Amino acid sequence: MQNSISKFFNEYIRNYGCSIKINGIDNRGFFKEVDDREKGYDNKYLFTELGKVRQGDIIECLENNWIVIDKDSNIGQTYDKCVIARALHNIKIYINNTLHEFPAIIQTQRQGIDEGKYINIADGKIMLITQDNSVTRKIGYDKRIIKMQNVWNVVGFTNENEGLRYIYCKKGQFNPSSDDLENEIADRWLHETKHEYSIDITEDNIQLKEGETKQLIVNVTDTVNNKTITVKKPTLIYTSLNNNIVTVDDKGLTKAISEGGTTIKVTFENIEKIINVKVVEGSKVQLEIIGTDKMALNRTKTYTSNIPVVWSVENVEVNGEIEKVKYATITESTDTTCTIKTTDKWIFNDGRSRYFNLIAISEDNSSIVVIKKIRVTPY
Repeated sequence: MQNSISKFFNEYIRNYGCSIKINGIDNRGFFKEVDDREKGYDNKYLFTELGKVRQGDIIECLENNWIVIDKDSNIGQTYDKCVIARALHNIKIYINNTLHEFPAIIQTQRQGIDEGKYINIADGKIMLITQDNSVTRKIGYDKRIIKMQNVWNVVGFTNENEGLRYIYCKKGQFNPSSDDLENEIADRWLHETKHEYSIDITEDNIQLKEGETKQLIVNVTDTVNNKTITVKKPTLIYTSLNNNIVTVDDKGLTKAISEGGTTIKVTFENIEKIINVKVVEGSKVQLEIIGTDKMALNRTKTYTSNIPVVWSVENVEVNGEIEKVKYATITESTDTTCTIKTTDKWIFNDGRSRYFNLIAISEDNSSIVVIKKIRVTPY
């Protein structure tokens, strides 16, 4: 008889079994539905190897956590059969300044396990069914939890069934200064520092010309215990929605590429700021230097430009070298005029002509440059 039961179990494990974890340890088992769907429960029979499972154990399988709520028999001293209930809820609670998490079944109606020990959630009470362990035993009357968008105060606990702990709660009051409702952690900010960051920018709508660059000015502040401080050297992430219109580097320097509209997102921690960017057509004016293309030794001439520029001069190489004697120097300049004086040194003994470049760079767009080559003559 025992051999036939063992054969039956081994065949089922091989053909219908799946991987499970019992308290975090790998194992195998197979399941059968418990006929209690009309009560709104999701319970199953679990069949597994003899001696591997006890009441209160946490079972990881079928993409959920389950708790063994009834280990009713071992069959022919060959395998174990137990009832597992799906633990839909993950409880987060601080105990001795340490955050603990564990699965739990939350009962909100009169009918069910240990009938009569709790009342409907509409009356403000629930019961948690958890594993009886060193963590859940430390949950006392002073503890609070957050589940189902409500705060619950612990009002009692029992462990009349081996391996299981029953925790009774009633509705409490949410404390915005200490409770983290979003992550369901009561009293979180009594144990952790709460940071409230904000991103401040000088402009959230900017307009650039094609080819123009602009440095974004971004500050981050942090409000801790109602005191606001500026975050020094925050690690910011800049992202352009369309790099064909505008680019941005990791320091916040933007460059307009082509006409159009897009956005730049600035991110710090889990907050972000959006900057709207419009790129318009760049100037079509061509830079021009007006003036002669030759100058005699020891002479002064003034050159002009048609747009504001920055002026400079440089020697043109002779036989691949730059002579130490400066052929010309700038004596005075404005953003549209430049007065140049040529050298009085005789530099024509080899019979070769000398040249210098007059360079003008647009003040509005440094990529616009014109170079005028000027010949230096003896007279």
